[in-house]
Amino acid sequence: MTNTTDIIHYYTAMLTFRKWLDDCLITDDEFKALSAIMADKYNLPKDSIYRL
Repeated sequence: MTNTTDIIHYYTAMLTFRKWLDDCLITDDEFKALSAIMADKYNLPKDSIYRL
């Protein structure tokens, strides 16, 4: 089971990366890679309902 704190940290990171994507600072591929890295870091499985 995923810790609530891990979910909050994951979403905080993803909001930052989404802003970077919207500002064209990163590409879609980089966003997807960062999403996978953060999901691994915060222990979110691929089938998690919390994963973006």
